[in-house]
Amino acid sequence: MKAKDLVKEMFPDQTDQEHEHIIWGLTGFPGFWSEEDGQTPEECFKNQLKNIKEKLEQGITLEKQTEEIYGKL
Repeated sequence: MKAKDLVKEMFPDQTDQEHEHIIWGLTGFPGFWSEEDGQTPEECFKNQLKNIKEKLEQGITLEKQTEEIYGKL
């Protein structure tokens, strides 16, 4: 399964632009991974997506999650 397909599956209510932002702005894709997120790039990516989804379910928007990572842009 491709990264974008997985994101679309996990975040069906988000737009294509938001899907791209999730992939490129909120995860380590394509190559920045932390062992605390998993043992393989695929496992890391899936775990990072789960964390993003959990935050959305808690009411933390993608914009707020981005600010947590990069500061206010």
